[in-house]
Amino acid sequence: MNGWNLWQFDHGKSTEFALTGAHSKVACAGCHKQAPDAVKLSQDCAACHSKDDVHLGQFGRQCQRCHVTTTFKAARLQ
Repeated sequence: MNGWNLWQFDHGKSTEFALTGAHSKVACAGCHKQAPDAVKLSQDCAACHSKDDVHLGQFGRQCQRCHVTTTFKAARLQ
């Protein structure tokens, strides 16, 4: 039997997506909906946060230009 609670995994060392800010507090199953050995998720913010996009896509999919991982609701103005 294989499941998320059985894995010892350093996301920052083993992937190109270090879990920073609010991402570090999310359980594995919060993002990974499939079995652990069948998972390769998009690193695009909109892949998970499209429902949070109050801009309705009008600024594209480069959320990180204004948003940080600490909280998706706050934005830095440039």
